[in-house]
Amino acid sequence: METKSERLRHFAVNESETLVVFAEKLGIVPQQLQPYVSGKRFPKDDLLEKIAALGCNLHWLVTGEGSMYANNEAGKALRKKSQGIGKEHEPELLGHLSDMPGVNQRIINLDDSEVEILESLVNKIKGQTNANPKGT
Repeated sequence: METKSERLRHFAVNESETLVVFAEKLGIVPQQLQPYVSGKRFPKDDLLEKIAALGCNLHWLVTGEGSMYANNEAGKALRKKSQGIGKEHEPELLGHLSDMPGVNQRIINLDDSEVEILESLVNKIKGQTNANPKGT
């Protein structure tokens, strides 16, 4: 994820499953969230405080560096939830990744950010599969 808006969208979907629910948690309507996740505007300080309170690491949001999750209670809960999801889908991830050249040598040395990326990819794949169950 290269842009702040892409990172915000990624956090929103990981935190709330949908942008609509995320907007509700921020106390705004989805139409107000749209400019932020589309890259037209960046949230002002008051909204950034709410995003951080939901568990987003603002340093990561702005720079792309570090963990997506803040070091607050909400961030710790999201990190724990994501790690649980990762463990649940570990066999599935390993199955998909084992077909990729060179992955087997590195798979046991993944850091937290790489696990987050892999979980995001699995969620995207599952979303595409659910939207298109017959593969057509």
